[in-house]
Amino acid sequence: MKINPLISIQCSDREIIIKHEFVDKPIAKIKINSKNAINNKSLSLELVNELCEKIGIKHAIIKDKFYYFVLKKSLALFKEERWGENKYFFANLLNEDLLKYKYRFINLTTVRIPYFFSCTKTEGTPFNIVIYNENSDITQLRDTVNTMENGYLLLVKVFEKEIIEIGPFLELSNNFCFNCLSNTLDKVYPVFVDKPVNKNEMILNEFIFTLIDNSNKYDSLLSSILEKKIIFRRNHVEYTSRVNSFDESCSCYR
Repeated sequence: MKINPLISIQCSDREIIIKHEFVDKPIAKIKINSKNAINNKSLSLELVNELCEKIGIKHAIIKDKFYYFVLKKSLALFKEERWGENKYFFANLLNEDLLKYKYRFINLTTVRIPYFFSCTKTEGTPFNIVIYNENSDITQLRDTVNTMENGYLLLVKVFEKEIIEIGPFLELSNNFCFNCLSNTLDKVYPVFVDKPVNKNEMILNEFIFTLIDNSNKYDSLLSSILEKKIIFRRNHVEYTSRVNSFDESCSCYR
């Protein structure tokens, strides 16, 4: 267990000061006296969580290393100037919504992507992150992903141990067909071309953007992979048109 990277705790002989990464002033000051008998030595993680809950701060203590990793990475992202006043809002939104999901990493290849950790959470909306080589690999998901749970699917394509595509991010339903998706994944065209970027950083950022966009609390358009793909070419990056996950030639239509 670790303290949420979005907050920091300072403890003196007289008071406990709780700060938020994106707020200039302390968000709470708790006086220490003989009644609460709190001191620097006794400030356990459980006590930090209890104090934060009393002042309305959720998830002050993070138990899962994947959640902690994503929140830690989001700090660097939201510190960029382009976020302006929105960084506090988006950081809190991510902090709250990240824990709504039950993440499952399905690797259909032999390639190991180091920042995709196993998640220990067993409850929540299923969020399936799939690493695959060939479009035909997607059909294997029929036996491993329960579409009746109405979760989500995020695809990452690799070739020769290199990530070559990310996306699409799709919402699953009880009539979702993996055969259809396998047939239509490449039926897209580039709508925007950009300069080469850091793949690992881009994947993490798009993952964070997708979580924010998928929240029902804010009408944001941050992610480029909602029903779309990003393709990494040798000298540029392509942002594609929408992936149609329904194929009229598939047997599911008969």
